Order: sequence, then structure tokens, then C-alpha cells
Amino acid sequence: MTAKKLIQHNNIDYVVYLEEKLGKVSDPPEMWLPQVERNARLGLIEPELLLQVFSTIELYYKSRRHQNYAVIKRMVDICLALAMLPFVVALFGIVAIAIKMDSKGPVFFTQTRIGFLGAPFTILKFRTMHGGSDYMLSAVMGDSSGAYFKKTNDARVTRVGKVLRRWSLDETPQFLNILFGSMTFVGPRPLPSYDVAAIPYSLLDRFAVRPGLTGLWQVTARHSTDAEKNLLIDKEYVANMSWKLDLFILAQTPWVVLKGTGAR
Repeated sequence: MTAKKLIQHNNIDYVVYLEEKLGKVSDPPEMWLPQVERNARLGLIEPELLLQVFSTIELYYKSRRHQNYAVIKRMVDICLALAMLPFVVALFGIVAIAIKMDSKGPVFFTQTRIGFLGAPFTILKFRTMHGGSDYMLSAVMGDSSGAYFKKTNDARVTRVGKVLRRWSLDETPQFLNILFGSMTFVGPRPLPSYDVAAIPYSLLDRFAVRPGLTGLWQVTARHSTDAEKNLLIDKEYVANMSWKLDLFILAQTPWVVLKGTGAR
């Protein structure tokens, strides 16, 4: 697959835009990836392009190394999601009533996250904050910021939201993300686009796989808000991913949820 075809992989044609910025886009990608990274760091190209366009080529080749594993994992995801769907739907009704009785606003919270090969997707969660809280984010990020940001005792969180977060029930709608293919049961945490722009190029391996409902970070360092440490854990998962590791993570997840590790 050529560089230009890979640039158009996510149905976004950046070729004209990039040629206006850089001149002719040529193969192989190793020749122009450093140039693009340098321009992104200088602010001459939007930082997101570093992931969504150019690193897509490198990530694509990395993802192909695990193609058989990924195909079987996708089949398992579909089967598990379908099997659990009746229980999830029943839970939806109970949680929806609780959310509406507790505070004004929609039942679900949606946000653009960056997934496999840098493609954006809409993540689905139960709303745990008061309406409009997503726009109040900058006001509460004074003591911490960046990827894996968490606010302790966040006043934006509703009473029902605290319970949902404590037991990770706010994330159950992501079963639909898994069913439709934007997520998997085990993989790196899906990050918002504003966090992705700050990730070092050397740690972008996490986007060579689908983001997960649970993952190595969640079961080993969920309490940590150290972005670099957590991104290194994601990189470790991608380097060592296997059925054995996935089963270990799935087995540890209920215990982590019961302990309430890192729940805020």
C-alpha cells in the first residue's frame, strides 16, 4: 500500500493540504516522517496530523504484524458483546432512571476520542457530571493536566455519578462501541484528541491497536496520573500483547473495580 493510499485510509484526503504545506508527498514514508514531525512541533502543521496522517503509515505496518490475533480478537469481542447485551440493556434502564432523577441533562455523555490508526470515534458513557461540565474542564485543570488527567473530589460529578464511577458502571455503554468495532474489551485507554496532540512520537504505538474497555494500565497503575508512565504501560502492552496477557487483564479487572482503585 502506498503512502498516499494510507493517508486516505480513514476516508480523509489530506494529500492536497499536505502538498500545499510540504510540497510533493513521496515514498517511502521514512523520508518525510521526520520532516512532518519537525513541522508539527514548530506549529507549521496541526499536531493531530502527526498521528492521524503520517504515523498512520507506521502504525498500519505495526498492526499488520498481529493481523491473525486481531481478527480472532474481533470475533471474540462480537460474541462476548452480544452475549452480555441483554444484561447491559437491563442495566441501562435502571441507570437511566437514576441519572434523570438526580440531575438535569442527557442520560449519555459522548465525546470524540482517538482510536485505531488515529481515527476519531465517538465514545459513549453514562453521564456522571452536571450538564455542560465538559466545557468547564479548563477551570478545574489547575493542579493537573494532560493525558490521564483526573480531578480529585471533582465538584462537577453528580451524586449518582460518584456511584457509577466507583463501580465503573459509567463505562458500560462502551459495550456498544465494542460491538460496532471502534473499541475492544482489552486495549489502551481511548484518549481525547486534545491529549493525543501532546503525546511524544515514540509513544504512539498505542494506536496500532483498538482502544479497550479495560487494559494493562487499568489493572497495574489505575491510580497513577503520570502521563508518561501510563503511556509507557500502553507501549508495553502493544509490544507484548497476547491471549495470555489479555486473559490476565480480564481476570484482574473485577478485582480492581471491587477495590475501587483509582476511581474518582
